[in-house]
Order: sequence, then structure tokens, then C-alpha cells
Amino acid sequence: MQGEAPHAHQAQAVEAILNFNEPGFDDSVVDDVNRANSITRFVSHSVTIHDLRGREQDVCLKKNGLQVLRHETRCRNFEDEQEILDLYYPDMEALVRQLTGARHVTCYGHILRARRPGMPAGTRTPAQNVHVDNDFETLRQMAQALAPESGREEHLAGRQILINLWRPIKPVGRDPLAVADGASMRRANLHPVRLLASRAHAKEPRGFNISHDPMQRWYYLSAMQPNEVLAFTQVDTKADAVQWAAHSAFSDPTSLPSAPERESIEIRAVAYLPW
Repeated sequence: MQGEAPHAHQAQAVEAILNFNEPGFDDSVVDDVNRANSITRFVSHSVTIHDLRGREQDVCLKKNGLQVLRHETRCRNFEDEQEILDLYYPDMEALVRQLTGARHVTCYGHILRARRPGMPAGTRTPAQNVHVDNDFETLRQMAQALAPESGREEHLAGRQILINLWRPIKPVGRDPLAVADGASMRRANLHPVRLLASRAHAKEPRGFNISHDPMQRWYYLSAMQPNEVLAFTQVDTKADAVQWAAHSAFSDPTSLPSAPERESIEIRAVAYLPW
């Protein structure tokens, strides 16, 4: 590994606070660029978040909508937009093709998250509420916008999956990412959100905020390294597939006060598969 992140100890699970959508509130608006435009109602719950460190094989994308991957990227400078586009995008598209068997993959909308001064414009702080990036209609619009000209009709007639790929730029010592087991999610806990600053290729992009359900099962990977990726399914046009792997940053109670601020990159991928 590339140097362990500072933790007081490694636990099999932690108890931490996650911020959930207020039950019954379906009028959320989120603007990550200008938070003053956001309209949200959150309720905090303490949940058990299970550590996958040493148990990475316990989950997989097909069964849980979540998978831990070891992956080296050719991209070295994540503050260089052109290097991300030239190297990181094709690296992650190849990774998703390998992971899913997709005929075609298009990545889009990468986001850097950090609090360090001097980061590129558009860098955001860790998102501290439980959500799913986009909804079905947004995926449908993105699939049309991003489909290649070669084999376009075939790709659009098949199955599409929206996958989020999350990687730390430096070892994670604080604010790790919690991801829900998609098999534990229920449609009743998905509440629509209008997205004002989304990077989705859609006319009126929407996602979901998630209300709490004691049946939800949560995971994270402690001390994540830059050669590790969390891949998780957001929405899938195959109705009976495991999906809606909600996610949120959280304050890790095992983090040491000396732990550096988290720096990470996330990127979305639309995967085109046959039925």
C-alpha cells in the first residue's frame, strides 16, 4: 500500500452520523455551486458502517451494487484538467468495460473534492448527505446524449447503467465515503431532487435524496489509498437489477486529529450493455 492514513485504530465497523432526507419531503433542490439556492430537509441518524478492509470480496456490483477495485491509473496530476480528460477518462472507461462486460462506456462529469486552498475551479467539499446521483429519466437522457454514433441504435435499445467511481487522490484519513448495499435499498426511501449544478447531460437533471431505513446496510473502506476505487451503481434500466447504492461522506470517529483533509476524485460512467 502507499502509506496508511492516520487512524487511531482499525475497527470492523464504526458508529457514525449520516444525514438523511426528511421522510415525506419530496421538494428538494440542490445547487452545489451556490448553496443558498438549495432547498433541503435533513434528519441525522447514527448508523453502523461496516469496514470492508480485509473483506473486499464480500461485496460485488451485481449482488450489492458496490465493489472495491484495485486499479492504477496513468493520471498523476489531478489538478490538470487536460490530463484527467486525456488519461483518467479512458482508464476508467476501460475499467468499467472490464467490470461490467459493457459494449461501450462513456465517462463524464468528474468532480474533485477537497478543502485545500489552490485546488482547481469547480472543486467541491465532501458531500455530507445521503443521495443517489441521478434518476432514471436523467440516465435515459444522458444515454442518448453520450451514445457513440457507431452502433448508436443498438446501444440505446439495450441496457444502460450509471456507475459512480470514487478514488482518493491521497490516503484517506478523514471524511471517508459510506456506500449503501444496493440490495438493502427500497424505492420508498428515494425522494426526488432537482439538481441546479449537475454535470449530467440532461435538460432538467434530477437525483434522489434518501430517507433512513433501519434495513439499510452501510459500508466503507478504511484508510483508502490512491490505487483503490469504490465502484457503485446509481441507476440501471434493468428494473430487477441491484441499484440505488446511495452514498455520503461521514465524519469517521476513528480519525486522528492530525489526519489531513480528504482529497478525492469521482467520475460517472454510462455503461451500454445488451439485454
